[in-house]
Amino acid sequence: MYQGNNPTALQSQQLLLDTFIQLLEQKKFKDISISEICCKSGVSRQTFYSLFKTKENLLLHQLQLTSREKKPNKHASKITLMESCQLFSEFIIEREKEVSLLIDNDLMDILKILIFQETETCKDSFIILSDQEAGLALDFMAAGLAQLAKSYLTYRKKPVQDELTQLAYKILSGSIYRNI
Repeated sequence: MYQGNNPTALQSQQLLLDTFIQLLEQKKFKDISISEICCKSGVSRQTFYSLFKTKENLLLHQLQLTSREKKPNKHASKITLMESCQLFSEFIIEREKEVSLLIDNDLMDILKILIFQETETCKDSFIILSDQEAGLALDFMAAGLAQLAKSYLTYRKKPVQDELTQLAYKILSGSIYRNI
């Protein structure tokens, strides 16, 4: 994905993002073609491929932009499990529309990547783990939290942040088990 600061490229990037989000609100992800995105945005296919390569990258970029704007300032080594769960539920509730689009379009891998990136800061709060163990733990947490988000938003008509925080905490802390 393009990471530069060329004004023309950034303008094209934004046009593609806006068009893609509009199309995604009208039809399924799999039914949207790169040609359609380019045609409706007025941006060439060559420019699309130089900026994003795939539709998935386009969507991931949009969600990462939103995520960067709302990053917490708290130092990662001071984040508790409860605070991690609060950040997770805040992330899901504040982005409910985008997360629901991912779920509705069977794009759970993108949701998992986003949650992984959001929770990656908490690895400094883990007990002493090797880098490989920390990576596996984060991958496990992201997959579980992505599925929790999907189930919660599917079954809960009006999501409540505190409820989702408590549910995530119970699951991740192991307190849902009778005998730990």
